[in-house]
Amino acid sequence: MSAVVVGLSVGFIPAVMSGILLYGLFKRLDIYASFIQGAKEGLMTAVEIIPYLVAVFIAIDLFKGSGALDLIQQLLAPVFQMAGVPEELLPMLVMKPVSGSGSLAILESLIQECGPDSYAARVGSVMLGSSETIFYTLAVYFGATAVKNGRHTLFAGMMAYFAATAAAVVLCRYM
Repeated sequence: MSAVVVGLSVGFIPAVMSGILLYGLFKRLDIYASFIQGAKEGLMTAVEIIPYLVAVFIAIDLFKGSGALDLIQQLLAPVFQMAGVPEELLPMLVMKPVSGSGSLAILESLIQECGPDSYAARVGSVMLGSSETIFYTLAVYFGATAVKNGRHTLFAGMMAYFAATAAAVVLCRYM
């Protein structure tokens, strides 16, 4: 079984690329010109979202440097303790919506301190994999699409984040 999975995973990307090329040939498309046009559009999108990303990264640094992260952790600690969330996860819970790489670094240090099979490490791993870096995602998507009014996007994203966190806690507690 594992040999089949390895064989499929090794051949998947070449098969997809071959399929795209064959489709282009079948439709008599100029594949190279289409690729160049897509690369140009991708590069222009990247250039358009750079200011939004810079703003998010500056806001993250200000958030951490001002002590707001520590204050939020102190305020939320009693609530999360009552909910059965391990205290070691508080920095990651606060950081994940803001910075994916920051929360990954927090999870790495948590795994080194508590061990990979600890409850906190398991909850953190499931939470990291099942939730999104909300502010970064909003900056990239809204910057790329020039959306000016996100209306309820942040609220919906935060509700989804809290649902994913709660599900991670409950699932890891019973598995």
